[in-house]
Amino acid sequence: MAEATCRVCHTELTTTGAGRPPRYCSAACRQRAYRARQGQPAAERTARARLPRRPKPSQEPIERPVPQLTPAELLAWRGALEVQSIILPALEADLRQKRGLTLSEFDVLYQLWRMPDKQRRMGDLARALLVTAGGVTRIVSRLEGRGLVERVSANGRQAVLTRLTTRGERELQAAMDVHFEGVRRMFIRYLSPADIERIVGLWAHIREGRAAEVALGAGPRDDDRAVSLQTDLHD
Repeated sequence: MAEATCRVCHTELTTTGAGRPPRYCSAACRQRAYRARQGQPAAERTARARLPRRPKPSQEPIERPVPQLTPAELLAWRGALEVQSIILPALEADLRQKRGLTLSEFDVLYQLWRMPDKQRRMGDLARALLVTAGGVTRIVSRLEGRGLVERVSANGRQAVLTRLTTRGERELQAAMDVHFEGVRRMFIRYLSPADIERIVGLWAHIREGRAAEVALGAGPRDDDRAVSLQTDLHD
């Protein structure tokens, strides 16, 4: 006869060699083994639940160091670009929906309106808008087709002037109401009077600094460009 032990209490078992050998010494041990098998997965689940979960990888951008700028300087520069990228498309959508104008078309009308005689040479207009001469030519052509501006040749000069028409001025007045309401809603409302004064001073300080550098030959020429109101560079 072969000898074995109970799988639960390890009591020696005696077998006769006929049939399947016993694995437990009693029904009680068999029941204990059954309960252990049933309870083990639940226990494992409980133990796993108590373990700290691995954090999911973040999908947010990581602030990495860049050359030439401190982290704060980078945020100051990028903040100006990010605010512009948020506000300009919304202002463009307002103008397109309510007045059928793009921001660059609005800016051409606005820059002409600012002049005492409401006209400018094409080259000067291109510099004011911060777009290429070819770009401003396309914009002016669209506005001319709608009767909002007209191109005239200056007496004794090859330069072509672009002039704001009476119809163009009426259209600009209506568009300014839409545009500057959006500027107030999307930008000015978030600033205190002190914030506005500080920002105006900062822009003046940067412009004056750049003008001084250009005058001394310390930087590339900007052709005395004035920063235009909300210019859409994609015309």
